[in-house]
Amino acid sequence: MARVLIVDDDALVRSVVARVLEGQGFDVQQAHDGRAGLEALRRETFELVITDLRMPQLGGERLIEALRS
Repeated sequence: MARVLIVDDDALVRSVVARVLEGQGFDVQQAHDGRAGLEALRRETFELVITDLRMPQLGGERLIEALRS
């Protein structure tokens, strides 16, 4: 079962995407912003990260840059 991390500051978006993916058998974790996403990535391994690009404090582009380094 593939593990997916959803990072979005909009709780409704996170919830809808998570329900769809869970319905397809994915193991889904959620983070409310980029910093929480980074913390989740330090603790666990994910095969896929779905992120919003525009979020307060740490946006998706910076999160992706941090993942690459």
